[in-house]
Amino acid sequence: MSSERRGGKRRLHIVLSLDNPRQREAWEILSQEKNKTSAVCEAVCGYHKRKNLEDTLRSILQDELKYITVSSVPQAAESGKEPDAAVDASVLDFLTALQNDSWQL
Repeated sequence: MSSERRGGKRRLHIVLSLDNPRQREAWEILSQEKNKTSAVCEAVCGYHKRKNLEDTLRSILQDELKYITVSSVPQAAESGKEPDAAVDASVLDFLTALQNDSWQL
């Protein structure tokens, strides 16, 4: 039957087991939502957007990292210098920003 004859709607029946901690958590979240259909759609679409982004980033990083040689002795130890705390902080800030941006897709 075409979707035009059925009004363009599809039904999905799910059963959540409250004995399963993950499913119980999902139910607790959904039970607080006024529109459960919208909440499920947002969760599914958001999950797939994040997963696609993660897969893309993983692929890019793997492609780039295969050209990098990793030494077993850090450069700071070889030169007798302490690691630059400002550089460490900026790297952490960058990674935190990336992590926060991925949740807003």
